[in-house]
Amino acid sequence: MILEDSWPSTSLGKKLQSLEDELQCQICANFFDNPQLLPCGHTFCSICMRKQMMGTKRTCPACHIDINLTDMRPSRAVASAIEKFQDRSEERRVG
Repeated sequence: MILEDSWPSTSLGKKLQSLEDELQCQICANFFDNPQLLPCGHTFCSICMRKQMMGTKRTCPACHIDINLTDMRPSRAVASAIEKFQDRSEERRVG
């Protein structure tokens, strides 16, 4: 779920857009849902990775190293960042 259609074309707006992009899954293009960190350092939604692992691809979608479901670890820092980003964006729209 993308929060803003377009951030202002200010320096801050560009930084916020960049942050929003970093908080989105490369598979589903939404904010990470239950973000999982892979051994290679890439992060994806838990369900996106589980769906990918059901097929023949058992690699990281970004760097293509071999992975197993047991290699995934919850990324609490990313989950917290998304929550704070969404809260601040909601406050901006309401206020």
